[in-house]
Amino acid sequence: MTVASDVPRLTAALSAIPAHDRETWVRMGMAVKSELGEAGFGIWDSWSKTATNYSEPDAKTVWRSLDCTGGVTVGSLFHEAQQRGFQLTRDYQSYIPTPSDIAEREHKAREAKARKANKQAEAATTAQAIWEASLLVPVDHPYLQRKGIQPHGVRVGPPNQLIIPVMIDEGITSLQFIDTEDRKLFLPGGAVKGGSFSLGDLTEASTILICEGYATGASLLEATGLPVVVAFSANNLLPVAKQLRQQYPKAVIVLCGDNDVHADGKPNTGLIVATAAAKAIGGIVAMPDVINNGRTDWNDVHVKHGLDAVRVGIESAMRRDQELEAMMTTIPATMIEREPDPILIEDKFVLDKVHTFLGRFVAYPSRHAHVAHSLWVVHTHLMDAWESTPRLAFLSPEPGSGKTRAMEVTETLVPRPVEAINVSSAYMFRKISDPNGLPTILHDEIDTIFGAKAKEHEEIRGVINAGHRRGAAAGRCVVKGKTIETEELPAFCAVAMAGLGNLPDTILSRSIIIRMRRRAPGEEVEAYRRRVHAPEGYALRNRLAAWAKHIRDGLNAYPTMPNGITDRNADVWESLLSVADAAGGSWPERARVAAVALVADARGGQPSLGIRLLGDLRTVFGDRDSLATADLLLALINLEESPWGDLKGKPLDARRLANLLKHYAVVSKQIRIGEVNHKGYTREALWDAFLRYLPPIESSVGGSPMIGATSATNATVEPAGLFTEEVFSDDN
Repeated sequence: MTVASDVPRLTAALSAIPAHDRETWVRMGMAVKSELGEAGFGIWDSWSKTATNYSEPDAKTVWRSLDCTGGVTVGSLFHEAQQRGFQLTRDYQSYIPTPSDIAEREHKAREAKARKANKQAEAATTAQAIWEASLLVPVDHPYLQRKGIQPHGVRVGPPNQLIIPVMIDEGITSLQFIDTEDRKLFLPGGAVKGGSFSLGDLTEASTILICEGYATGASLLEATGLPVVVAFSANNLLPVAKQLRQQYPKAVIVLCGDNDVHADGKPNTGLIVATAAAKAIGGIVAMPDVINNGRTDWNDVHVKHGLDAVRVGIESAMRRDQELEAMMTTIPATMIEREPDPILIEDKFVLDKVHTFLGRFVAYPSRHAHVAHSLWVVHTHLMDAWESTPRLAFLSPEPGSGKTRAMEVTETLVPRPVEAINVSSAYMFRKISDPNGLPTILHDEIDTIFGAKAKEHEEIRGVINAGHRRGAAAGRCVVKGKTIETEELPAFCAVAMAGLGNLPDTILSRSIIIRMRRRAPGEEVEAYRRRVHAPEGYALRNRLAAWAKHIRDGLNAYPTMPNGITDRNADVWESLLSVADAAGGSWPERARVAAVALVADARGGQPSLGIRLLGDLRTVFGDRDSLATADLLLALINLEESPWGDLKGKPLDARRLANLLKHYAVVSKQIRIGEVNHKGYTREALWDAFLRYLPPIESSVGGSPMIGATSATNATVEPAGLFTEEVFSDDN
């Protein structure tokens, strides 16, 4: 056995080194572990107990996280011991420290502790002076801009570095400086252990989040609105958590650790320490999913996927913990050791995973569109549960707005996807009739199917139009030999569409409409590469299928609709709200807010020619009881930005006006104006159409009835199928 591997000598050398200094303590642990491996823990732990600040959980956690490849060896240990009087040549086989050795060691430890206390006091005075001389941070500070966060009480000092106070017992004990290159340094000599910085109001807090760094804390606060305590490092999570537990014994404390994954298999320090701290205080662990196979904190999630992804991640962790606790209190004691059903626990939150996955690659026009897309994907796995399935329509005025990307990502998540671009009606019917299960039709370039000149696609339009309702079928005559037989081919299936421009009202009224737009400068999403990211989507699809099967029998077929979502809009949103209710958590509320917002957006889009005419007639009539047709036409044509002066090269005339209004049961009549009889219209004849098809007068914008979110519940949809040709003509 060599001297380096002589355990008694190593133990004796350790005994010559004070264990109270944390940096030395950690280095000696690395040295012991590099020489003896896991067998060395007992030796190192026994030595650690000689320190006045010894903590068993801390010792176990640090030992697990020690890296033995960092160049600290047992030679470093013996060198440290020799600097303190240890003699390597003595026989230490039976060495036992004498009382005088112990007394001297304790005396030196007290002296070192006093020196450290003096340095900390001096550092606290310096920290207070620097803090008082510092300035408020401008919102355009480079660090805040890179991290996408706001300045929550931090300051700035020369040379343009952020200053964050380390607080212990409401006093500043040290400062953390973050320079322009994101390097973090503490004020020398200042007390940091147990120190923290709070974001948000901790007064009577019922839920508190703890994290490592300031940027992470800012993202958590902005995403959840919950108070956050910054501990500055992984090793400080446990001391800070213990202090908070003493101050807030009834609060839910969530350890929002950094996911310190390493490609070379090194220990995940963030996960290990956060888990140990949560266990010590009865808290919850919330770890972010890894981004790009690298170390990830919650600010990385914020920058990459937005604040919604952060909020969903924290809510999921808290909800998962609550359900596990409820499950453990309701199952028999004999079953507690059994592995929980992964579908019951983990996969209930697969909807959150889908939401995050979609948000990585798709730049949505609103968070409501993001929610709707996520719910629609899940509903495709439950097609046997629905009476009606909404069409999903990604529309944009110009190419390059992300429609095709949304369809590509959707393809990885839905069951039996059929990417239809140039397909025949026979192909589509046969796919829908497949005995292996309903397909999910993903039809890109849908504008080629519904354009004004696309007459040859009438049958495909019929499938998309009618197939939203269970039981819809297409009748066909089939020649068999010398006989002709009839057959019915089902049309019911889920359909997502993407295209330029608009769609007929008959399709729009059965669709969830997401109006895509080109990304603005600085609006970034992750580049989607099918060969790289599709396997991740397919794995989520499998989890979705398992969860869908589990919740199928418990679905609420008649979910509560928000105010104003009625009739066809209720049909559109029924299945999605059922999915949201099954997911629980914040999903029911988010789904209903999305429903109201998207329905309002759909109603507030470009109105049909008939609705535009009714709105402009209401403007022209004002308080007048009647108008001659000639005067009415002149007033309509003179309306600013109205289409009535040029309808396919001709102005609106009396015959065209009568043809448009007859669909609303409005006809002209003889009216008397002064002493002369004229052909014209009365406000009384138009009043019923105004009430049925227009929003209240205060919701109109100019002469055209445009409906916003506040009036979404007051509008009524135009009769299906009217004026389709005018709306979608190439000339309009």
